[in-house]
Amino acid sequence: MRDKRIIRIRNPTLRQFRNNLRKLWLSLILNRNYQMKIKQEDLVNHSGGPFFRTKDHVEQYMNLKYSMVEAKRMGNYSICICPICFSHEEDMIWDSFSETWYCVLCHYKIYKIELSGGDKNRISRKKYNDRRHY
Repeated sequence: MRDKRIIRIRNPTLRQFRNNLRKLWLSLILNRNYQMKIKQEDLVNHSGGPFFRTKDHVEQYMNLKYSMVEAKRMGNYSICICPICFSHEEDMIWDSFSETWYCVLCHYKIYKIELSGGDKNRISRKKYNDRRHY
């Protein structure tokens, strides 16, 4: 993919749709991790003695742990969430050096780039609106 490719959506309805899809994807990953965590707890021996009853339980526990890590990595390295600020409602920009999607503000902070007029106004307006709701 080209370096510094920005996925920008200006239509508010499409932005809301995109944000809802991102939330859905992230909640699916969290729900899947929660279900795997419950399965892991069922494999652990809580009555004292050895931590696991059989070697099969150890293998199942490790496979679930690996699946949880993979699911978390899938969410963190997707376009759905910025790995620095964990924002999921911003436009994202591709950085080919780190092979990661960042929100525009974090990307500009990393590379110390000045924001353009439209980005600066939109981001400062969003930060102002976020402060008003708390």
